[in-house]
Amino acid sequence: MTNYQFGELVIVAFIFAGTTETKRRPGLILLDTGDEDTIVAKITSQIPRTTFDVEIQEWQQAGLKRPSVVRLHKLNTLHYKKV
Repeated sequence: MTNYQFGELVIVAFIFAGTTETKRRPGLILLDTGDEDTIVAKITSQIPRTTFDVEIQEWQQAGLKRPSVVRLHKLNTLHYKKV
């Protein structure tokens, strides 16, 4: 089993609220306690809309394709098979 570090960027299959539909997109590791789950925040290139959207300053160095924000109010607990 892989252990992730706080602040690590990963590509994950996020589930859309109210559906079973998923989309692979970047996420920010917030917590990995060493069990089978990890807590991840969504990353998007959409224009920030709330005070919970935090701009990624060095997005190119992070390997992102365009300027992006972390949506700290859009969290998912994901099983390791999804990360």
